[in-house]
Amino acid sequence: MEKIQVNYEEIYNRSDEIEFLKMQFEQYKKEVYFFNNSAEEVAFLYNLGLFFSEHYKKNIDLKQEMYIQYIFRNANDFYFSVYCYLQGIKIFENNLDSLGHDESFINEIMKRCYVNLGNELSNHYRTIDALHYFNKALLLDYNFSMARGNRAFCLEKHSPFIGYNEQDKVFNYIHDEYWAIDISKLENGERLFLTSMLRYDTLKKSYLASLAQGKDPQYSPSNLLSSIDDNEESYENWSVKNILYLNFLNDYWSFEEAKFDINIDDFCSEKKIPETSKEIINNMINNFISLREDLYKNINDEDVDYYRLANIFCSLFSFFDKVSFFLYKHFALIPPNNNERRVNMNSIWNFKNSEGHKLLDYKNTFLFNLFWMRKEYRDENDLELRNLLLPDAQELSDYRNYLEHKAFSFNANSELYFIDPRLLESKTLRLMQLVRNKTLSIIGLLDIDSKLIDKKSGKRDVNLTYLNYQLF
Repeated sequence: MEKIQVNYEEIYNRSDEIEFLKMQFEQYKKEVYFFNNSAEEVAFLYNLGLFFSEHYKKNIDLKQEMYIQYIFRNANDFYFSVYCYLQGIKIFENNLDSLGHDESFINEIMKRCYVNLGNELSNHYRTIDALHYFNKALLLDYNFSMARGNRAFCLEKHSPFIGYNEQDKVFNYIHDEYWAIDISKLENGERLFLTSMLRYDTLKKSYLASLAQGKDPQYSPSNLLSSIDDNEESYENWSVKNILYLNFLNDYWSFEEAKFDINIDDFCSEKKIPETSKEIINNMINNFISLREDLYKNINDEDVDYYRLANIFCSLFSFFDKVSFFLYKHFALIPPNNNERRVNMNSIWNFKNSEGHKLLDYKNTFLFNLFWMRKEYRDENDLELRNLLLPDAQELSDYRNYLEHKAFSFNANSELYFIDPRLLESKTLRLMQLVRNKTLSIIGLLDIDSKLIDKKSGKRDVNLTYLNYQLF
């Protein structure tokens, strides 16, 4: 089939017609369009993603119940914008030699693509992924005020104090992030950003006044998060730079304070987590830490053992099933015929507990993050969604399929399915970051769950929602 040029004028004129936008998306997925170069393709995806985002947000009242529904959305339609941004990012990152030096393209398209994706995820409290993309935008332009401001908003939805108690360091960091914004260079939202800047400045002044009066010895304006020494090669530095520590502070940036894993025993005792749930998450954390250490040792050896790397990859992929089993036990779900063999990451969302509630009846942001991660990486039954899979999801699935169930080769000249050893390293590292995200989501889920359980009855109220917003 002969490819055709994109009719950009028609797209802009009809950008408010959702069915037309979906048709453009389908045409792109079917590779109908011809692009002159990678930059044009990324720009097309960026604009299409922007139009999808604007369509689904324009009728949302941020102060009403509709906003809650917007946060806890689960329809596939809402995923179009995320896919477009991610596909554009994948093309950009795979073509850094040609696109990475194009300052005009980076300024006009790419850094905005990262920020828009970060906003899309942040709006739905998927803050681990959101901060990942805001940070990437700042690597392109550290002074990009739209990235700094929206990232600061996201930091306030994040959960740094689970397992970490130096609140003054976090406050000072977010305060400084807001005040790094150049209001004159913002493209929109000036009043919103200025309000947050002034709020943090007012808070800081009140803390300083209390400190001067001897009322608040816990606060110090000089208590700041400490950046790691990038020149030091160590397991700890490697872990924090690759965002592999099991704590929420590591998502901020590479700081010395983030070199720790949450003490799950203390956390579970404080939150009164049921013993079975505690055992499952404890096993997952210890398994993850062991795999993290193995991965570091393996990729830093002079002779990398790629078969060992393949085993690490497969072990990490098994965490999807571990997560599903945790949810099954923690929420006391009932599988068909009470058969635990029916428990998996796809089926778990259809099970009910003894009160007739399904998982998505509980409005827990971390639970919905797990729901979307499952859809992105493991939903093998939803044919519609398979058209919306993350750009790297199918590659990870293919790797796992061949490593576990079929024949493969690390030799490019073999007739078997070729797995590039160097690419396997990057895929395993990316998969480890995803497993960290899932593990932290369980911890965050437990934190929120503990706030929504009635202390007298011990039951969850499906009508209650708890949102982290404005840490201070």
